Amino acid sequence: MVIGGGLAGMEAARTLAERGHEVTLYERNSKLGGQWLMAAYPKGKEDYRTLLPFLTRGLRKAGAKVCLNTDVAASFVLAEKPDAVVIATGALPKSLKMDFPGIKGPVIVQATEVLTKNASVGSKIVVVGGGSTGMEVVVLIARQERQVSLVETHKLGCRLPQGVRAGLLDKLVEKGVFLYPYSTVLRITPTGVDATNEGMFLHLKADTVVLAIGAQPKNELFEALQGKGINIYAIGDCVVARNAMEAISEGAEIGRII
Repeated sequence: MVIGGGLAGMEAARTLAERGHEVTLYERNSKLGGQWLMAAYPKGKEDYRTLLPFLTRGLRKAGAKVCLNTDVAASFVLAEKPDAVVIATGALPKSLKMDFPGIKGPVIVQATEVLTKNASVGSKIVVVGGGSTGMEVVVLIARQERQVSLVETHKLGCRLPQGVRAGLLDKLVEKGVFLYPYSTVLRITPTGVDATNEGMFLHLKADTVVLAIGAQPKNELFEALQGKGINIYAIGDCVVARNAMEAISEGAEIGRII
């Protein structure tokens, strides 16, 4: 059993099936792809969309069974009595802690919801988090001629390849985005966001706050199955958030190990 149909789970299931195992891949949503669906959604990333059809064809050709719209619980796994279980349940976007000052101020949405058009924003937006997701959601919003501020604790796009980072920064500057690297969010107020930048106080007006502050591993199923006498393996973002190449590589590796 492979639980989770993101990149790591798809590659693990394909590799296992190609090596002669009887494999069933379970995905809770109606589509395979996990967070790659969001990564490939923005305008200008059409080439990214060729990956999932490629992986899906590989699953079909290898003979792996795929069950969509299936939310797998520990009791279901135990009842099936599989020889091995690969947990690839991915990660969820991080949210502010419930005791964060002013969390009930302006509308707060996740960047992933904005990128996939599952959430709307107002006319003045503060995006918290300047990694790849944060920068991409700012580009999307700025194209709609809205006022956008981007706040990041460290250097903007610090983990991105230099060419990708430079291209995104060019788009942000072109659209007149207010950039605040090396800044810390203090609180959310009824009128916006309070932050500090190298000792200087900032109040950024906003009616919508968009969070792009990273991902939290979704590992409840892995924890529930530990110590139950099953050969269980965890891969991908449910262990720690990583990039697509690392997720696919880990899926292929576990497929060769089992």
